[in-house]
Amino acid sequence: MNMYDYIKYYKDMDLKRVPFNYIDGLIFATLAYAPYDSFKSKTFSEFVSGCKKIRVRKNSNSIIPIVKELSVYLENASRYKDVVINNFIDMNNKNTQFGALCITFGDNKIICFEGTDGSSIGWLENFRCMYEYPTFTQKLASEYLNDNITSSDKKVYVLGHSKGGNMAMSAAMETSDKLFKKIEKVINYDGPGFRKEEYKSKKYERLSEKLVNIMPSASMVGALLYNNKYSIIKPLTIGVSSHFPSNWNVFGEFFVRDSISAFSIKLHEKTTKGLENINMESAAYAIELLFDEILKEKKNIHDIKASDLISIYRNVKTIDSKTFDYIFSLIASTVFESKK
Repeated sequence: MNMYDYIKYYKDMDLKRVPFNYIDGLIFATLAYAPYDSFKSKTFSEFVSGCKKIRVRKNSNSIIPIVKELSVYLENASRYKDVVINNFIDMNNKNTQFGALCITFGDNKIICFEGTDGSSIGWLENFRCMYEYPTFTQKLASEYLNDNITSSDKKVYVLGHSKGGNMAMSAAMETSDKLFKKIEKVINYDGPGFRKEEYKSKKYERLSEKLVNIMPSASMVGALLYNNKYSIIKPLTIGVSSHFPSNWNVFGEFFVRDSISAFSIKLHEKTTKGLENINMESAAYAIELLFDEILKEKKNIHDIKASDLISIYRNVKTIDSKTFDYIFSLIASTVFESKK
């Protein structure tokens, strides 16, 4: 069973009868990927109807096809009839790929952040988390959170899938104590963690009291960098597709639990202990240089081949071989794997 089966079973049970849970949160996090232009407010019915009209490219590697399929199941789900979607933001330019929305029903407000959409700038932001904090996009997430929690809010949940999960965590870390008290939970669905500096900080310590990290057993995103309190769940598929929300195994109102894979453990160690042996100034320079070349050619990250990176490296003598080997293997474990 997956979230589609969850909707089919619970579609006529409103959010009072069966309260908001982590699977509802995953559904809302998925809707944050909807390719809308920014808007102020829509009913849930209006939002879902628009999602059904999405045109999906063949061989799309993004979550957009899942959004469209999800909208079909949600169309007649009276469970969400009282939901309103506000302050939908979509930004994608040379500086950032950022999206967010607010979902309200009853006394609840769900603030959702969009994950990586497959663009090169989106992937660059993922890698910047290794050597920069806060990133430009994390600052946008903080501003959005602060602007959308009000004095009248009673229960606030902050969440996101993939990079959106990291945005949710960083925004909650940076908000004031007054606003943080209004947050019930911060839910990170398979999003990367933080550098050691942030992980060891008082801000993260405060966050961890309300943090829920949910990731599939063979995670190649949530396993990145430092984090804790992982809830490992069983995916319905293996490989990169296990990152997609529609491939997470559910039973009733809960995810099916599992144990972490050797692949994810190795990836986690590579981006935590492994980073200690890398000159981060050199790594930051190399990553920015590589993506600058990628962006110059206006290529989508899924168009990049291993030979492209090797060609860039050969033409730029200022990247030392140790740093390049580390970055190349990391990109191979994430970007290239996501193309399979």
